[in-house]
Amino acid sequence: MLNKRRLGRTGLEVSEISLGCVEIGIEYGIPVAGEPRRPAEAEAERLLHTALDLGINHLDTARAYGDSEAIIGRVLSGRREEFILTTKIPVHKQQDLPTADLKQHCRESLETSLRALRTDRIDVLLLHTAGPEILKREDLGELLSEAGAGRVRSFGASVYGLESARVAIASEWCECVQIAYSILDRRPAVDVLDLAGARDVGVVARSVLLKGALTWRYRNLPDELEPLRQAVEEVAEIAGGVQALPELAYRYVLSDRGIQTALVGASSAEEVEQAVAFAARGPLDDDQLARIRAITLADPAVLDPSSWTLS
Repeated sequence: MLNKRRLGRTGLEVSEISLGCVEIGIEYGIPVAGEPRRPAEAEAERLLHTALDLGINHLDTARAYGDSEAIIGRVLSGRREEFILTTKIPVHKQQDLPTADLKQHCRESLETSLRALRTDRIDVLLLHTAGPEILKREDLGELLSEAGAGRVRSFGASVYGLESARVAIASEWCECVQIAYSILDRRPAVDVLDLAGARDVGVVARSVLLKGALTWRYRNLPDELEPLRQAVEEVAEIAGGVQALPELAYRYVLSDRGIQTALVGASSAEEVEQAVAFAARGPLDDDQLARIRAITLADPAVLDPSSWTLS
């Protein structure tokens, strides 16, 4: 079974591998001609049950992930006691709303999620793509508490960029942050992880495979991402081949005790099984870690999948 780590002051014990559910709800990842990126619902059902059967006890979804919440609700409503559930409120356009309107937006988003997920509670509710502007609002903690009263255990933020991560961690109401962190995007290790540890804020790592770039799919990256492609090839040499890239990626992130859990985005049950097997092999050795950290990218912009143009 998977090891568990304490998710900061949420007090929740989460499996080292969590299931990121974006891929069951929308088309996601680097496209490959002739291959669907989103699984059929029967396969989504199989992978969800497989995840729980293998000891994954944390599922991450969002209102923005298409049918993801509804599929989880249909498939796993009978197993709700077996997993910790995270979903998210979209807030990237709401930072300037008056307090009452923002609270109403959060309440309505939460209620929509609860209905779709067929549950009466959310364990961790994150503000989705939360920028510094909304995170710095003095009224945010109180309005979230009121909007989620009796239905939400812990609040936090899913962020892009180091500034947003720092602001979220410094907020009294924030008990958990979700950040991009990978074998190539190691920027949070400079100070974000230490800050989170000092304030006992749980850290969830996403983009561990960089939207599929740290798999054989990196060969399908567009020409403007050639620096990223070259960096992935350097990592592949350390891994001992392209097929071992995902294992190295997951084990690198889990080697850092500042990370409590790594999200695996999967479109098949087999991908879930592989990620769990990778985690079971434990942290990387010091030589591997040193060789990985010697690889750098001059342009950090190529590490942001949201800026990529994928056909």
